[in-house]
Parts: sequence; structure tokens; C-alpha cells
Amino acid sequence: MQGVVVGIHEPKPCRSGDGVYRRIEIMVWQPSPGKYVWTKTDIVESFRNARNWREVLAAGIGTAISGLTLRRGVEINADSHPVITGTISITNGKPDEPPDVDSKQGEKQGR
Repeated sequence: MQGVVVGIHEPKPCRSGDGVYRRIEIMVWQPSPGKYVWTKTDIVESFRNARNWREVLAAGIGTAISGLTLRRGVEINADSHPVITGTISITNGKPDEPPDVDSKQGEKQGR
């Protein structure tokens, strides 16, 4: 699954009191019907899977990523292994364009 980071929240305390988490808002590309859909994931900085997201957090808003899996509803599984594929301009919290299509692999790629 492909997406673009459109928001990164400041760290907040976990409800359990065990550390802090950061919410990442991601617009995920849905080829049918051909539009972006809002999703999110919460990354607890002390959990092992947080290391999967370090490069994405450092790259920031507008980062195009692949390797995402849905957990439930509109929530991206924090255990996903995101891969940075490029950058896409963001206007008013939404990507300006769809990801490119790599016809060899049939996979969508960010610019």
C-alpha cells in the first residue's frame, strides 16, 4: 500500500503512562476509485517497531512511502515496514498528485 505523510504530531504521553507516542497522518492512495484516503498510525517511541518509522519521521511531511498495511478501519499497522519512495507536494493537508505508476512492477511510486 502506498501513501504520503501529511501530518506528524508532537510527542504525547501514552494513556498507560509507559512513555510517549507520535501520531503520523498518512493519505493512502486507493487505485479504485483513484483517490487518497486519510489514515493514521500511532508510534510509541519505546516500542521495537518505532525504529521502522525513524526515517519517515526524519523526512517529514510530503514523504511518499510504500510498504504500508492496514490494521483496522483507517489505521495503518505500526508494525508496517515503510519504504521512502520520494516526495509529493502537499496543499491544505492533501497530496497535490497521485503517485507515479511503475509499469514494470505494477506498483505505485512517489515522486
